[in-house]
Amino acid sequence: MINVEKVVAVRKYLSLEFPGLEIRDHYDSGRMAQCFEIGPERTCFKAILAEKFFEDHDEGEIAPTLKGFLLVEHLRECDYPVIVTNEGLKID
Repeated sequence: MINVEKVVAVRKYLSLEFPGLEIRDHYDSGRMAQCFEIGPERTCFKAILAEKFFEDHDEGEIAPTLKGFLLVEHLRECDYPVIVTNEGLKID
């Protein structure tokens, strides 16, 4: 199971980058990842963060790493879910 504080760190980061938008998340056991949806259900941005990403990063490293990967910019420009791994981003 993914550390709750690390999930909260992602929620906080996304809330700062997408002010006023609802952030929803759930664990997908098939993908072994935490899935985040940002915004209204029909037009939301989707980010899928691999469980291994959470395991390999401390809570304080998560936001800077996501920022360095340009996650938010990719979410805003892409119509597909963005997958976050230790190596970087992939488009689903």
